[in-house]
Amino acid sequence: MSYSATGLHPQLFTTFPLGLVIVDRRGLISQINPVAISLMGEQEPGTAWNQCANRLFQHRQNDGHEISLVNGKRIHVSTCPLPEKNGQLIILQDLTDSHSLKDSINRQQRLDSMGHLVAALAHQLRTPLTTATLQAGNLEWLLQETQSSDDCLRLVSSLQNELTVLEQKISDLLLFARGGRVLHDITTLQQLHIDLQVFLNSGCWSNLNITCQTQFSEYAHQLRCNRNTLFSALGNLLNNAREAGADSIGITLSSTAEHLAILVQDNGPGMNDMECHQALTPFYTTKGTGTGLGLPVVRLIAEAHDGSFTLLPSVDSGLLALITLPLAVDILEPQTTDGQTA
Repeated sequence: MSYSATGLHPQLFTTFPLGLVIVDRRGLISQINPVAISLMGEQEPGTAWNQCANRLFQHRQNDGHEISLVNGKRIHVSTCPLPEKNGQLIILQDLTDSHSLKDSINRQQRLDSMGHLVAALAHQLRTPLTTATLQAGNLEWLLQETQSSDDCLRLVSSLQNELTVLEQKISDLLLFARGGRVLHDITTLQQLHIDLQVFLNSGCWSNLNITCQTQFSEYAHQLRCNRNTLFSALGNLLNNAREAGADSIGITLSSTAEHLAILVQDNGPGMNDMECHQALTPFYTTKGTGTGLGLPVVRLIAEAHDGSFTLLPSVDSGLLALITLPLAVDILEPQTTDGQTA
């Protein structure tokens, strides 16, 4: 297709600051300007536009009106019909820099709020630290004055629990301040299930009755994640349920061709719709010793994985917590994995 058929001057087409792709009436790429090449790479004339889009476009949970490319760029796509129904002009606008600027602004806003955050957490951090210090002093005295092994074990257990609480609160604070996004791990769903079993059997959750089941689709999936922060999010959900009075928790890992869903359901008192909304607000808490960061940090971690986090009232009782994460699908050999473990 010639430039004259499109009504575009060749020099304007070449120097235009937006990406331009001319698609003929058959849906085949006819011309592509340098900006479009810089965004999408070289595309052979005669290539079907739909095939090109399917190969290069990558849907993400938080794209909105933007489109993510497999090379990490973010663009806006619009179309304009050519004169005499000769095809379409595809217009590509690079939004990568503006999106990075938006991330920088959001990060700066989080940093600006750190003063308030630290002040709100100061007395919460002081309480378990003071208790741990006191118990350490008692333990030292007890070891010197008595041979009572039961008392020693009780104090050691109390000390370890308080220090664990303190460590988790500090970790949540740092994660919230940093934005939570460092995705350096790649794992299969089967390996994720194995790692989850190890995590649940670590001893931290021995006072909870936890069941875990999988409902994976037939595809071989991979998850790009930060394993430590992902399990930190799951730990926050389990701890939140335990502090709310739940003693039984069900975890379901399920997948589609595009997403992994992690559903955590407990038998606690649950929340209504308004409470579910408030619980995701930083510093909101109904607990005397709560920081109000546990569930907001879960949402932060999910969003850092280009996913989402939702709280839902359970139809029967308790609370439903749903983490949804995007998957990379490598279709090698179809496989089905369905299992249930306690």
